Amino acid sequence: MRDNGFRWRDILVLLRKPDNYADLLERTFKRYEIPCFIDSRRSMWNHPLVVLLDSLIRFLAAGPRGWSRHTLFRLLKTGLLPEFTDDEIDRLENYVLRFHIRHYQWNIPWHFHIPSDLDADTNEPTPEETRENQFMEELRLRLTNLLDPLMKSWEAARTGREKCTVLYEWMTERKIPDRLAEWEKEESRPADRGTQSQVWKKVLALLDELVHISGDDTLSPEDFLSMAEDGLSSLTFSLIPPTLDHVTVTSIDRGYALEAEPFSFWVPMKVNSLSELKNRASSQTRRENI
Repeated sequence: MRDNGFRWRDILVLLRKPDNYADLLERTFKRYEIPCFIDSRRSMWNHPLVVLLDSLIRFLAAGPRGWSRHTLFRLLKTGLLPEFTDDEIDRLENYVLRFHIRHYQWNIPWHFHIPSDLDADTNEPTPEETRENQFMEELRLRLTNLLDPLMKSWEAARTGREKCTVLYEWMTERKIPDRLAEWEKEESRPADRGTQSQVWKKVLALLDELVHISGDDTLSPEDFLSMAEDGLSSLTFSLIPPTLDHVTVTSIDRGYALEAEPFSFWVPMKVNSLSELKNRASSQTRRENI
């Protein structure tokens, strides 16, 4: 590097599955202060927006049984709903766990009480329990007021187009794009910049694709859920290199030619993987000559 004037960008590391080595390579390059770009396909499955949309569709497709603790708090903990603070969500979940609240109890008033003395003449809640019940009842109403209108709109939607419209309008009414934009401004790592807008654009593209596939045909909630989950699980980030001069770590599936860089390192591959890489480079060279 020093004697021949080569740059970090002249080095290419090829792996069969970069995702399997991403953490190890990132630590190693950092230890030796070598800038690197790991061109792996990071799934969006755990992003709050994808979790929110998946939880919403599961909630809606399940009907009355959608009011399950797992689905509701998976939805609430995404941080994308301004109606609830983190403390309120934690307190509500603890309350639901303590009193074993079921799906059919979310639409009836809550007046739960655990007697402290079974032999006492009265079974009235303490002042502390009364205050807690009132606060939990307020949170229950806040959540049902948020989700009940959505459920009614969903039940009225018959086609895939109508269902996608219901989801899109609900997310925009909650100002979720604005929340994602705020998160984007707070990103400190260069590699993470632009990820929030990417997720929003890809989710919108997925909804457009579902509309294109189903159109104005009647679509059952179960079929819509299956199609949406397949689409959401396949979403990946398009990573942007943080610098112009860096070692690139990538996969042969990304379509790089052998002669793309002066130094190409093949981290142990099977013979057929190397043959595939050579054939791809050869075919690309033939196309360039044509």
